Amino acid sequence: MVYNENILKEHILKKENIEFLNMLGYKKEDSIYEYVKQLKERYQEFNCPHELGIFLGIPIDDVKDFMECSSKRCLGCGYWKVYSNYEEAKRVFKNYDEIREKTMKNIMNGTPIDKIIRNISFYNYNQIYI
Repeated sequence: MVYNENILKEHILKKENIEFLNMLGYKKEDSIYEYVKQLKERYQEFNCPHELGIFLGIPIDDVKDFMECSSKRCLGCGYWKVYSNYEEAKRVFKNYDEIREKTMKNIMNGTPIDKIIRNISFYNYNQIYI
């Protein structure tokens, strides 16, 4: 798993995300590394635990609604199933698509991988974080 520690920490340590992860059995930690370690353990046990969505930046309400298989109607699908705030999700999907397109063009043009990663990081953190 590749991640920016500061960005992931800011997201995971939001009160609602910590409470949700604790409810699923995650031990309360100060280190983001420990949360990632617990996710890896749960991934081995459950193959693809739904809370992975929290680590990927998917809004907690969408993760919960997906997990509960509720009768709540899915408003749309893109990089995840959206159950609330569809307009914001569409904005994020559009930005993901733009990043993917730019990345593919850079790869096809022979741009060095370290430069591609820097470009993705800059664009990603400034434009698509929910």
